[in-house]
Amino acid sequence: MIHLENRILIDKPVDEVFKVVTDVAKWPEFLPSHRNMTIISQEEDKLLIEWKMKVKLKTSILIDRINKRMVTEQLSGLVKGLRAEYIFNGQSGKTTLCLIHSFSSKIPLMGRLVELIALNLVKKLALDTLKRIKSKVEVGECSMD
Repeated sequence: MIHLENRILIDKPVDEVFKVVTDVAKWPEFLPSHRNMTIISQEEDKLLIEWKMKVKLKTSILIDRINKRMVTEQLSGLVKGLRAEYIFNGQSGKTTLCLIHSFSSKIPLMGRLVELIALNLVKKLALDTLKRIKSKVEVGECSMD
């Protein structure tokens, strides 16, 4: 099983950060990994998206507005079951955004190798995602380079 925690301090109130992160329809504007994303279904704070990195992936998203949390889970692909939890903590007009990933491969024999490959990919993607969220919230834009 892999467990990865990344965090970033954003110089904006928690409500502003939460609004940007949970506006899933706008992710393609500042998250290159989601440029080819489509919202398949949406019921209140539960979404199903399809997006493409090298292969098409389906992801469920649950938004908890009361506790300021968002959880995503991969429903397809090699990393089926990969969970990401976004935790928002605000204090003194600033927000600490923590992004926690967990994954346990169900693939017999090759599972640990899949977990290690996923860890490497997720680590890079998580750091990039947090930096882009920070830029989007603080500056209002984010370079897609």
